[in-house]
Amino acid sequence: MKLYGAAFLVLIITSPCFAQLTPELFERNNEIRMVFYNVENLFDPADDPLTRDEEFTPDGDRHWDKYKYYEKLNRSAKALIATGGFEPPEIIGLCEIENKKVLTDLIYNTALKSYGYGIAHFESRDRRGIDVGLLYQKDKVALINSQKILIDFPWDKNYYTRDILWATFALKQDTFHVFVNHWPSRWRGQLETEQSRMFVAQTLRKVTDSLYENNSLVKIIVMGDFNDTPTDKSIKDVLIGNDNPYFINLMIDISLFPGSNKYRNDWTYIDQMILSEGFKMQNGLGYIDKSALPCAFDFLLELDKKNMGLKPKRTFIGFSYQPGFSDHLPIKADFKFVD
Repeated sequence: MKLYGAAFLVLIITSPCFAQLTPELFERNNEIRMVFYNVENLFDPADDPLTRDEEFTPDGDRHWDKYKYYEKLNRSAKALIATGGFEPPEIIGLCEIENKKVLTDLIYNTALKSYGYGIAHFESRDRRGIDVGLLYQKDKVALINSQKILIDFPWDKNYYTRDILWATFALKQDTFHVFVNHWPSRWRGQLETEQSRMFVAQTLRKVTDSLYENNSLVKIIVMGDFNDTPTDKSIKDVLIGNDNPYFINLMIDISLFPGSNKYRNDWTYIDQMILSEGFKMQNGLGYIDKSALPCAFDFLLELDKKNMGLKPKRTFIGFSYQPGFSDHLPIKADFKFVD
C-alpha cells in the first residue's frame, strides 16, 4: 500500500474503519460482479451548444483539454479494472458521464478495450448534459432490452434531472433488471430539494411495483448515486417502504469503511445498491451474502488536510487540476449462478 506519510500510517493502524480497504480478489466461477461508480464530471472537451458544459471545454473555467480528458478516461478505467479483482466487473453502472462518446472512448481507448464491453445509454434532459450509463461484458451477460424512465416534475415543467436507465439482462436461464440512477442533488439544501428526490423514488417504485406484481420472485437491482442516505425518506420510506417491502438495501449494515462519499467531515453512503428478494432464491442468479462493499483502494484516497482522515482523490480541488479520480468511491456486489 502506498503511504502518504506518518499521519496516514497511524490512521490506518489505529482506525478500525480502515481495517480492510479493498475487496478481495475475485476469480470467476459462475459468478459476476456488479459495480456502480460516480466518475465525477467525465466530460469530453467539445462544447455542446444545447447544454451547460462550457466549464469543461478548453476555453472554460477548468481549461478542460484532450490531455486532461484522456487522463481522466485512463484513470477511470484503472479504478474500474481494480474493482473487478482478476478482471473488470461484468456489469458497471456509471453516472456523471456527458454522453455516449465518453463511454465509447472509455471502452475502446483505454485498458478496458480488451474486455468486450457493450453500452446501454440514453441522452437525458439534464441542463449540464450529464447522463447515467451502463457497461456490460457481452460474452458474459446478454442485454435483452434497455429503456429510459423519464422524470417529469409536475410542479415545474422546466426542471430536468437525469433519467433512470432500465436494462434487462439474461444470464443462462435467468433474467434480471438493473436500474441505474442519479437523483437530484442537494445543492440548494437537503430539505429544499427533498421533494425532488421523493418524486424520483415514487416514479421508480411504480415501475418496480409493476414488475413485482407480475412476478413476486423478480430479480431487480437498483444502483446509483441517490444524493440521499439509506435512512433518508426517499430511500427508506418511499423506494423501500414498509408496505410489502421487497427490497433489501445492501449498504445499510456495512461497517468496514465509513462511506462512499465524504462531504466536509462526514462520510455517507449516498451511493447504494438495493436488491429485490428474488436474489435470495436458491437457484438462478443469487446475491453472495455480505459481498457488497465500497472499493476503497489506497490510490483512490488522499489525506484530508482540512477535516482530517481520508477523502476521495478528486480531479479538481476547487478549480485547481490534479490527476485524481472522483469525489466518490466505487461500490460493488457479487452474484453467483446456481443451477
